[in-house]
Amino acid sequence: MTAISGVRSTQAASLAPSSPTLREGAKGAAVTQLQNLLRGKGFSVSADGQFGPKTEAAVKSFQASRGLAADGVVGPKTWAALRSAPAAPAAGGQPTLKLGAKGAAVTQLQQALRNKGISVSVDGDFGPKTQAAVKSFQASRGLAA
Repeated sequence: MTAISGVRSTQAASLAPSSPTLREGAKGAAVTQLQNLLRGKGFSVSADGQFGPKTEAAVKSFQASRGLAADGVVGPKTWAALRSAPAAPAAGGQPTLKLGAKGAAVTQLQQALRNKGISVSVDGDFGPKTQAAVKSFQASRGLAA
């Protein structure tokens, strides 16, 4: 009976989500799981199982967006935040975007700015050039930039 219990425990453990502490340099299935969760939150990272600089930058950005210590280390609090429901969008159904944001919503913003004739790269990264483009658009429409 012990062997059967051991098998059941092993099966249950393999079904539970993996939550090891991860940092730059980590590799494997848990990193791929992390990257897929980040992608689901709108961050542009490759799900290649390699925790490199791009994954670290996405983790830091995600942590900052959730009020966590933005140290790039994925521990219990970061895992919990990644697995929680997505943040509610701002009024009007769109998320609030600012410097440091990454992902599909930023790509949509950049494309919309280009469609309005504002020169900006469409790369999904809300950097200083995207910020300048947004301010230019806001000023052209009489909005507070």
